Amino acid sequence: MLNESSIEWRLMLPIKPWRLQWQRPDLRNHRKVLVIDGAVAFSGSQNAIHRSYDLKENVRKGLEWKDLTFSCTGPIVEELNAVFVSDWYSETNQLILEEIEAKIPYVPGSMRAQVVPSGPGFETENNLRLINYMIYNAEKRITICSPYFVPDETLLQALTNAAFSGIETTVIVCEKGDQFLPNMAQRSYYETLLQSGVRILQYPSPTVLHSKFMYVDDEMAFIGSSNMDPRSFSLNLEVSTFIADPAMVDALADVARTYEVSARNCATARGPHGRSALKSPKISAGSGHRCCNHTAAQPRHAGFPFCTACQLNATSGYPCE
Repeated sequence: MLNESSIEWRLMLPIKPWRLQWQRPDLRNHRKVLVIDGAVAFSGSQNAIHRSYDLKENVRKGLEWKDLTFSCTGPIVEELNAVFVSDWYSETNQLILEEIEAKIPYVPGSMRAQVVPSGPGFETENNLRLINYMIYNAEKRITICSPYFVPDETLLQALTNAAFSGIETTVIVCEKGDQFLPNMAQRSYYETLLQSGVRILQYPSPTVLHSKFMYVDDEMAFIGSSNMDPRSFSLNLEVSTFIADPAMVDALADVARTYEVSARNCATARGPHGRSALKSPKISAGSGHRCCNHTAAQPRHAGFPFCTACQLNATSGYPCE
């Protein structure tokens, strides 16, 4: 269809060695950006495809993706367009600088926003640093929505520190994702998060909740293509937008509330036969500490509910049994 049209198009990071097109197979461009006439832009989690991804297996299972995209006007459009221009240059060697305005004007009375591209071409993990920055600046509440939530050590520590500090911390995820291994990896962190006081809400299957956003307190918001997992932090080319405005936070909070109506609380969710969805931790007699197989060989660390040998596993989300 595209070949028959007058639309210029290119594959992103193609792997076609027979055409001398070769990339690292673990890298991909995961960005979602649409710019119209340089005046209006759309970005977020939504791909340009049917909500079932036009796959027979998804249709058979009833899987449908639920996404969140925002539209914008003003100077932020130039920033999103610059991301597209850089991606187009990567695939075509055509640098279409005439498409963007290098000097971005300040518009009083508008939302304060900044586009944050990230990917392996950046020396630092821009999206992860922004997420951690927002968490460490939280005072009242943190809400995260991500279809693939596999936090690295810094993000896990930031979230659990916030919850231990009494900050209302909520993570909204899929009850059952479309990919088995990432879903199992995600679930391996639930116990650690719940023990720190993080509230986990699971959006019911077969809907795949694909929205990716975050807001902190009443002023800071984050929305884009980035998942909360190592692939999005280090390997994928992502684009996120940081917005410091109460109106955007209110809008995202309204979306989160609509998700919460249908979601199940992970701490109270019940599996087959009425059993808890998570195993209860084993407690050693008279100690008040969580027990594990290392207690005979390692002393308990005073003040921590895990023995010394389990500390690394605990902070990584894989507590010993």
